[in-house]
Amino acid sequence: MPEPVKPVPSYARWGEVPDHLRTTTQLAALDLPRQPAGPVRATIEAPNPGTGRKDTFDLYDVRESVPTAATAAQLLAAGARRTTNTRTCEDCGARPETPCTPAADGRALCGTCAHITRLRTRQAEARAAAQDVAETAYRLLADEHLAVLQIDYTPGEPTVAGTPRLPAAARFTALDRTGTSLYDRTVRLTGPRTPGAPDHAIDPAPALADLTNLLAERTVVLWTPGDLDPLYDALRRRGLDTALLPEGRVNSLRPAATQWRADLDPRTGELRRPVPPGTADRLLLLLRKMSADALRLDPEHTPDEDDDQEHGLLGEVPHRVRRRAAGMTLENIQQALHQARVDERAADRYADVGDETAHATAADALTEWQRVHDHITETGAERYDPDHDTALQHALRAERHRQDVAQCAREAAHQARQTTDTAHCRLGGTAAQPLYTTLDRAGLHALTDDDHQAVRDLTSHPRPRHAVPGHELAGAHLYRCPRTARHRPGPAHQAGRTPQPFLTGRHGLERLPAGSRA
Repeated sequence: MPEPVKPVPSYARWGEVPDHLRTTTQLAALDLPRQPAGPVRATIEAPNPGTGRKDTFDLYDVRESVPTAATAAQLLAAGARRTTNTRTCEDCGARPETPCTPAADGRALCGTCAHITRLRTRQAEARAAAQDVAETAYRLLADEHLAVLQIDYTPGEPTVAGTPRLPAAARFTALDRTGTSLYDRTVRLTGPRTPGAPDHAIDPAPALADLTNLLAERTVVLWTPGDLDPLYDALRRRGLDTALLPEGRVNSLRPAATQWRADLDPRTGELRRPVPPGTADRLLLLLRKMSADALRLDPEHTPDEDDDQEHGLLGEVPHRVRRRAAGMTLENIQQALHQARVDERAADRYADVGDETAHATAADALTEWQRVHDHITETGAERYDPDHDTALQHALRAERHRQDVAQCAREAAHQARQTTDTAHCRLGGTAAQPLYTTLDRAGLHALTDDDHQAVRDLTSHPRPRHAVPGHELAGAHLYRCPRTARHRPGPAHQAGRTPQPFLTGRHGLERLPAGSRA
């Protein structure tokens, strides 16, 4: 009877394939090409480079392969006709048997250097994501209604056969953002006759009702929502309500901590999953560390509402580029610059159909990436640091100085206008005060010298309002602000305003149409 054929191993990733197993194409692409001579030793399911669809490839043992029919002279002639370098790594100088991989910047890299490049790119992306996650942690800590929740289960005693039972009890610990205890109780999840629950465990119904009321108006942070699954199963078995946490206000810290740590598996390039903190105070400490890392605060410090906006002075798009570039190497920045050029060309096509905003944003990003690239090239720095970017710091100081000068000029003009208005009010005397009061209540604050002269002319010979002929106001160029401006504007609102004339009518102050005469 023939022996049954053993199934060959199957792989799902190229990283899992041993080095001695190659496809037919890989064997033919060797510097000294070979062809299979033995049976299929394994298979791999991977995307087909030609079609992009997932396909199954046969793998052969290199030790069972034989040379192709090509002679040494033919191989030498083929190498002489080759116009591109595919056999020498342009980074480390290695001469691998397999063709080098073209990188994003056009360089030919061996498998090791290409893997390192991919890891560096992935690290840069992870650092940028970690910054965003840390800012989210900062906002959570700034919420005075924050509640950090930890759930610890007491396992039930196993059966006689050794089968583990469901949890017998659960301890709930909740802390506010300062570490003060909000809730700390242990509830029984099984019946009173089931062994395993601590003696101090209480009935779950009233205890969980109190916890639900406590968390109703709070922002809850826990490690993962899966921590509640054993609790929900136990509550459903006992016929109790499982609506414990406020809907839409629950934050899972495990994916955020994974992004913040940015710890890559060097073999796969994937983020490693962190170990759970285990207690509520450690969960809060982790949240503080995440916030402190982004904002460069002390881990024991609870952040306030103040946020640093310095780098936003020169534009939001360049600010985002600099934040992403922080900590990048020259190689990472070159790749980002290449991608920015691609994005700018793509946005230019959309600009042709009327979307100018996307093209302007892409152009600003490309300009800033180019500036960052030129800076790190000139200085020879290993990584980009905005704090050591002399051109950036000079531009920030110049922009702050310009804003300070403009603010001082506005304040000086406002002070001079107030001084002039006070002198005119005194010159008008007590008879002019009612009209000035009326103008002030109507929101008319920016009066010119002609306006003050008109007020004095109107109040020097007082007559009933309806008896004042309109032609007497023809030369009085009084101006008013828009009717919506009911507050006294600061100096910034008084600059560049287009005045509009008004006249005194039977019902008070009426607007003159533009270009008309009284």
